[in-house]
This record gives sequence, C-alpha cells and structure tokens, in this order.
Amino acid sequence: MGQPNQFTQAASGGIPKPPGANQFTTGKRITHDESTRDKLRSEYAARVLERITRSRKASISDKCAAAKALLPYGKPMLSSTEFSQLDPFEDMSVETMVEQCKALILSHPEIIQALNLIPNPAVVQQSEGMSAEPAVEQVIKDTGT
Repeated sequence: MGQPNQFTQAASGGIPKPPGANQFTTGKRITHDESTRDKLRSEYAARVLERITRSRKASISDKCAAAKALLPYGKPMLSSTEFSQLDPFEDMSVETMVEQCKALILSHPEIIQALNLIPNPAVVQQSEGMSAEPAVEQVIKDTGT
C-alpha cells in the first residue's frame, strides 16, 4: 500500500474524510477564452452539418445546403497553403544570413571540409622581417588541402 495521506488516515481513524481540494472546489477553474469557445462552436457546427449530409431523413435541399457550408472547410484554402510554401530566406537580411552561417560553421567545423571550402586567412599586419607565406601554409595544412 502507498503512503498514508489525509484520506487513508481519516478512513483508518474512523473520522469523516476531508473535502477534496481540486479546481472545482477551490474556485480556480480555468475557463476557455473567446477564441477557444469559437473553435469549439465551429467544430460542433461542422459535426452537425456533416450529420445532416449523411442523414437519410434529410431532404436533398438540406443536404446541399449543409454540403455547401462545409465545402470551404474540407480542404485547405489556397491562401493558407501559399504562406506555408514561402522561402524563409526571402525576407531575411544578408547580415542575418551571415550570422546564421557563422554560427552553423562554428558549431560544426566539418561543414568546411564537406563543402571543400578553404577559409580565407585573416589579414595580418606584416612586420618588416616577417612574410605572409608561413601563415598561408599553416592555414592550408589545417584544412587538409
């Protein structure tokens, strides 16, 4: 048996059980907002209309009226499918794309090797006695090309 609680202790002690504290007894029940109520009403109306279209007792004119009311909701509207097929990069600025690419490459450096890209070495200020060739050779050795 599980842990003793207020109900099992009351039952074993012979005293009446305390009232339960739930969303209905405490007054903290969350009601639906208007948009949820509208969705529930529309679902109910669609079920009623569908029941009319399948009914054997309904007249043909009633069935046609119910089918016409249900017709726009049977398949997705063209406007809703147009938005789902938009290019996500169309409205994105170049700076945002560059930042996302940088983040992707930094988190997965193997992408550079998979795409056969040679990273552009950083521009380093050359001192008088130093040439840039050893730095470029080091970058080539690091990328494996």
